[in-house]
Amino acid sequence: MYSYATHFAAETFVPITDADRFVETFGMNFREYILSSGLESADTVIDFGEGKAILRPGFIGLRIRIASDSLWGYLGCRELLHLHLFDAGMVRDVDYMWMPASDVPFAVPANRANHGRR
Repeated sequence: MYSYATHFAAETFVPITDADRFVETFGMNFREYILSSGLESADTVIDFGEGKAILRPGFIGLRIRIASDSLWGYLGCRELLHLHLFDAGMVRDVDYMWMPASDVPFAVPANRANHGRR
C-alpha cells in the first residue's frame, strides 16, 4: 500500500495522448533525482527522497499525485513533472490544474464529482 505524507499533497489530471510513454521517459530523463521507483498495480510510485509522485496512466491522460513532508520537496517534485510536460511539448500551463489531495490517492470527493452543482 502507499506510504505518503499528508502535509503537502496535490493531484491533477493531464490530458495527454501517450501517458505510458510520458512515465517511461520521465524516469529516464530524471533518473539522477530519483531514489527509487516501483509499480503498485497500474501506478508508478517515484520516490525523490524529499517527496513522492504517483503516476497513473489512463486512456485519455495521466493522473499525477505529489506528496511531501516539506514544501521544498513538494515544489521540487511538481517542478520536475512540469518541466518534463513542457519540454515534451505535451501541454501548456493552462491545460491542467492542481487540486488538494484527499487521504486516498485519486479519490473523487462528492463536491468535485458534481463540479459544485447542488
